[in-house]
Amino acid sequence: SGHIDKTYAKYNDGYFKTYCKVGNTKVEMWGNPLKCENLTLTDGQDFVAHSPFTATHVSYARTINTNAPKWGSLCLPFKYTPSGFEAYQLTSSDDANNTITLEKIEGSIAAGTPVLFKNPTERTSLDISATDANIVALPVEGTAKDNLKLVGTYQAKTFTKDDINCFILKDDKLMNPAKLLLTNTNVTKVGLNAYRAYMVNETPSPAPQTYSID
Repeated sequence: SGHIDKTYAKYNDGYFKTYCKVGNTKVEMWGNPLKCENLTLTDGQDFVAHSPFTATHVSYARTINTNAPKWGSLCLPFKYTPSGFEAYQLTSSDDANNTITLEKIEGSIAAGTPVLFKNPTERTSLDISATDANIVALPVEGTAKDNLKLVGTYQAKTFTKDDINCFILKDDKLMNPAKLLLTNTNVTKVGLNAYRAYMVNETPSPAPQTYSID
């Protein structure tokens, strides 16, 4: 009759495939549950997935300049254990003294968790990989500590002058992007690359302009 049963027109039964994207590259996924063979996350190229899936092998690499600031931020969609660098979570914030306190994370870091990390002094890259990894489509929103919480992103993000309660790492301080845009005539854009994290102050009033890392 030429009629094709619509139950076959779905990617999780093996007849069709779907995909996630890294930059402009499509990574094919199939099966039930969804899976892919190799997922290479390229630093600076947005990762977009519409549902969770598993990857037989996943990897991420970031070049670290030798003159880079001490602190960086990281948010990856798979579980990993830091090797060759130290990852930290936010434990408290003090608006009165404009400081935050961090604590080193021991053991593994759950998929999608935003962290700050100490740049390694003896190497020039982060190289992180996992096998048979569960990939989460969205970052996990950090729990607020006092007024601050850490927020991760798999995609590049641009801030505006309205982002008065956001903070990004710059020169080992957490700085307010709105202040950078308003007070420095040389700054025309403030943003983050993919696989980074930033802080959000949840208080309704304008937050401090900078935080120091204690």
